[in-house]
Amino acid sequence: KEIWEQINAVATLPGVTPASPLQPIEGRVIMLQSGIKAPMAIRIYGDSLDGLAKASIAVADHLKQIPQVNGSTVNPDIVLGKPYVEFDVSR
Repeated sequence: KEIWEQINAVATLPGVTPASPLQPIEGRVIMLQSGIKAPMAIRIYGDSLDGLAKASIAVADHLKQIPQVNGSTVNPDIVLGKPYVEFDVSR
């Protein structure tokens, strides 16, 4: 646990949530439950579906330029669902 805390201390970036120290199977189960099908994923959040699609393509293009990354395995999985409305019922 101490090593994990040291890694997160030096690898923390603004706006990035640090990973939790999960066991491999536990991490995989959580990813599958949340809809992630790959062993590693980047989630991008925003208000505009068009903006999110453009951002995911830009991130994928950037990752493909990194020599240590196998570019053929980088696939922007753009899921454009239907818009929805959230509301709270005050009782």
